[in-house]
Amino acid sequence: MRPQSRPNTLPLAGLAAALLTLSAAAALACGGNPTCTVKDPTGTPLNIRLGPNETIVGTAANGTQLSFIDHQEHNGKLWARVAHFDVATEPLDWGEGYLFAAYLECDQEITEGAYSEEFLCRVQDPTGTPLNIRAEPGGEILGSIRNGETVRVFGGDRRDGKLWARAWRDPSDNAIGWVFDDYLQCEEDEAH
Repeated sequence: MRPQSRPNTLPLAGLAAALLTLSAAAALACGGNPTCTVKDPTGTPLNIRLGPNETIVGTAANGTQLSFIDHQEHNGKLWARVAHFDVATEPLDWGEGYLFAAYLECDQEITEGAYSEEFLCRVQDPTGTPLNIRAEPGGEILGSIRNGETVRVFGGDRRDGKLWARAWRDPSDNAIGWVFDDYLQCEEDEAH
């Protein structure tokens, strides 16, 4: 079932080793997922890995912004699980809203009504532009989300003959991998 609220995780420096593994469900004082900027002192691109110190799946250059999901300690070093961050599409803090259902590819059919359990859909907008997230079907735009991103659908509504999906975005569904935490500078690090 869809949670009533979706608190996220804030990176906290100086925790005892036993508390270094944080959950995405831990509450954030400031709300929203922290946005982190890659600050690798070596000047080389930061490796993005399948898991802490595992296979490299990509890199992120200094200045790249990533959405922080959670931490994990591995061999005495702190690693951060991250997702894409794109300020132009504002994917982080829209909470829940409505998306045009025809532009979603889902693991089950979207119909009218509320669902007892949510299911996953991937944004597949044929126009190639980010898909708008709206306050109500056809209503005010709250933000947008890129093609390929995953959302959790928990209801469907029909308006003017068009089907709309009521959904929310869990950043952990869109993780791209793990990075060495020492090379990230997060906005919440400075705010707290």
